[in-house]
Amino acid sequence: MIKEERPVAIVMLGMVGVEVHVTDTQLTSHFQTAPDGRLRSRVTISIKPDCWPEVVGSMLHEFLELSFVLYYARYGRHGYRDQTSEYVFMFDHGVLTEAVDDAAGALCDAEGPVRKAWRASLKRRGLKERD
Repeated sequence: MIKEERPVAIVMLGMVGVEVHVTDTQLTSHFQTAPDGRLRSRVTISIKPDCWPEVVGSMLHEFLELSFVLYYARYGRHGYRDQTSEYVFMFDHGVLTEAVDDAAGALCDAEGPVRKAWRASLKRRGLKERD
């Protein structure tokens, strides 16, 4: 098992550099903007699922949501900032297009390194790939 998050790639999300980390100790994926005062944002992807489309779905979700944050399209309801279910999104079609394009580019660049880490994690845990 990977004891903590570990970096596997640096990708571009539009004009922003993003460190891609993986973990197989938790089921949830997440992102941080400028963690620890760093210039790059960080996306952490759970590679615990044995189903690759689930991992890809997590990558897409995190890259897209981070993109919406960077386009100022995600809002937290007052008093609920730590509950992700309370975020709302507001954007026009132009922002949607840009955010999706940015997320797609990051996903394409991260897919190879994340898949390699996922396969190694499955092997360490004695699991087989599921599609």
